[in-house]
Amino acid sequence: MLEANWNVSTFARSPSSDSERLIAEYGERYDFRRFDLCGSNFTNRFNTVFDSKTEFDVVVLNAAIERAELFASASEASLQKCVDVNLMGAMQTAQCCLRRALANQRMCKFLFISSVAAVKGIRGLVVYGATKGALLALSKGIAVEYGGRGIRSNVVIPGYIDAGMANNLPEDLVGRVKRRTPTGVVGTAEAVARLVEFLAGDGSSHINGEEIRIDGGFSIA
Repeated sequence: MLEANWNVSTFARSPSSDSERLIAEYGERYDFRRFDLCGSNFTNRFNTVFDSKTEFDVVVLNAAIERAELFASASEASLQKCVDVNLMGAMQTAQCCLRRALANQRMCKFLFISSVAAVKGIRGLVVYGATKGALLALSKGIAVEYGGRGIRSNVVIPGYIDAGMANNLPEDLVGRVKRRTPTGVVGTAEAVARLVEFLAGDGSSHINGEEIRIDGGFSIA
């Protein structure tokens, strides 16, 4: 999106090597801010980090943590952490951005990054899949409630992608996923980014409340 001359703002608890590289490459068009999705007083903290002058045309909600463990063995703390980051973090961020869009009478697009684990049961990813599955209902609700105000919401559902958390999955799980993917090809972060860029642009103006899978056919096999 930066290559298409968008202004992009991201947040995380701390900067990464990628964010530092993007700042150096794109200057003022890329903005990184420190923010923690967990913790109390979310709205106040968000409005402090992103002041009232900050407006959002597109909001991509992709923060997540993954716990590769059997459901019966998952601790209460593990369950709560996944809910806090994957669901509550996305829900509260979307709510803050939505309130600002409504107050300023601006159109806004919400893009939730879910997971194939939300639509197809995967051993060891029950908790993760449950929190990512909730994003589908959240997006549909926003699409219905606020579509008439020029606000749209859609979900991108990646399969196994050769980046991010997927790199930390157990080898036996990765092997099963690859064998069950009809194309036999591992997805790339670049392909997901292209889909997000399309949904963020004008060409997707009549797409609302949809769930678009990018998984090589894994979820239907």
